[in-house]
Amino acid sequence: MKADLHIHSDMSDSTLSAGGIIRQAKLRDIEVLSITDHDTPRGQDENKEIAAEAGVSYIRGIEISAYDKREGVSVHILGYGYENDSLLEDFCSILNKRRAEAGINMAEKIISIGYEITIEDVLQYSKSGIIYRPHITHALFERGYMKGTVNELFDEWFAKDGPAYFPFEYADPFEAIAVVKQAGGLAVLAHPAYDKNWACIPLLAAAGLDGIEVYHPAHSNEEKAALLAISDGYKLFATSGSDFHGMYARDPVPIGYGCESARDEMLALASKP
Repeated sequence: MKADLHIHSDMSDSTLSAGGIIRQAKLRDIEVLSITDHDTPRGQDENKEIAAEAGVSYIRGIEISAYDKREGVSVHILGYGYENDSLLEDFCSILNKRRAEAGINMAEKIISIGYEITIEDVLQYSKSGIIYRPHITHALFERGYMKGTVNELFDEWFAKDGPAYFPFEYADPFEAIAVVKQAGGLAVLAHPAYDKNWACIPLLAAAGLDGIEVYHPAHSNEEKAALLAISDGYKLFATSGSDFHGMYARDPVPIGYGCESARDEMLALASKP
């Protein structure tokens, strides 16, 4: 059963609603999917209902934005099949307060440079009320400040030396794994080759990591083979995901792009009521 287990909706930083995602997944013959919005479990019950109506198996998902200070790398943790939403909501609340502050500050910096947009212009693209960087670029795009794509000037503005940069402190990855497990879910390391966090895998596995996202659009065939060997060595299962962000992706890919069949562990989650 082909599975796309890494998809973002307009609940975080994508342009498609859950309904639109599920309709596209159905058209692309995706049989198992998970919407893994950043740092929030909101909307999962509704997502599951929409998927059931479309005849698509659904796994409750989340992507926790984490950073390993010891290694100095991003270590995002995907959580699947969890049962305790409130536990995850509480854990992510501090992250979202930081993100909300960062979003306002970044937008205000863009405005102070002289771009004629407002905070209200930006917020119209945010379903959650939290401003992500693509919401700012979307507002600029709609006002005609970019001639190509929504992400045309993304790196120039938001890099550490960019005029709109504002620091944002992520969660600790070991705490993220712990809270996913406490919530009754499985913890999976997102796109490790993309984030170049291979060195973290042994300690993450010892901390209870369940799987590795091996199949991802940013991973080369050589990296996939290496990650499969690592996952086998640590007895971790492999997952696949397109990391779909709609028009907000730097390199847009369709839902299901590069995805493989779901492994037994994920199929078991998909069959849960």
